[in-house]
Amino acid sequence: MEERQTFSLYDGEVQLHYDPRSHAYSVNGKIVPGVTSIIQVIGKPALLYWAVNCSLAHIASVWKPGEGFTADEIKAHLMTAKAAHQRISREAANLGTKVHAWIRQFIIEFINLTEAEVKLPLPDNPQVRKGCEGFLQWTQNNKVQFIKTERKIYSRKHHYAGTLDTYALVNHRLAIIDFKTSGGIYTEMRYQLAAYREAWNEEHENGKATDCWIVRLDKKTGEVETARFDSHAEDFSAFLGALAIYNRHQALETERRGK
Repeated sequence: MEERQTFSLYDGEVQLHYDPRSHAYSVNGKIVPGVTSIIQVIGKPALLYWAVNCSLAHIASVWKPGEGFTADEIKAHLMTAKAAHQRISREAANLGTKVHAWIRQFIIEFINLTEAEVKLPLPDNPQVRKGCEGFLQWTQNNKVQFIKTERKIYSRKHHYAGTLDTYALVNHRLAIIDFKTSGGIYTEMRYQLAAYREAWNEEHENGKATDCWIVRLDKKTGEVETARFDSHAEDFSAFLGALAIYNRHQALETERRGK
């Protein structure tokens, strides 16, 4: 099991601690909320319909006209249908984790060597392989010079932390990049990128990022969908709204537990 990790930021002025088991950040013994946790306060109505459709698809696959079921069988099928979206989500997350792990290793080798020298074999799993091939396609279609990967960030001004996928030169512009294997590019992703960019630029007087990229890698087709966000001030303002809601929720929950 991985031990707690410590990252020295702001030229050693800040020691950010990260626990891989709980995915929790802290500074000076105080818990720091993570960007992805903060973003979760934003409602995602489409997920509700997706979850319902996952349940209906399972029921349709097992309940056929003219077939009878016992009470226990009906109960079992309904319980499985109820959790269908969780199973599908876990499977997708597992595949996405494997795509990210391969990309991370590629970037590490790229930084230490050169793109031409990287000899990282593609994964055997077809869906993971498709995602990785999409990543390679994106690097070939753009001029990319990777600088950092899996870099921890922390905002002293706003007290939040996170892990950005990649910091790189993309077409001669310094950029924060996030690789996604989701079904689409969603609005809240731009708030996530704005938070990463703001914290990175807060720490780095030199090497400030100007661009934010989402690179979506389709695990079924290998196709690449990209979005470059320009409305940084507006997107970061929206993130701060989510942060205010998150902090208020946490304060009220602490108050409730104390009663």
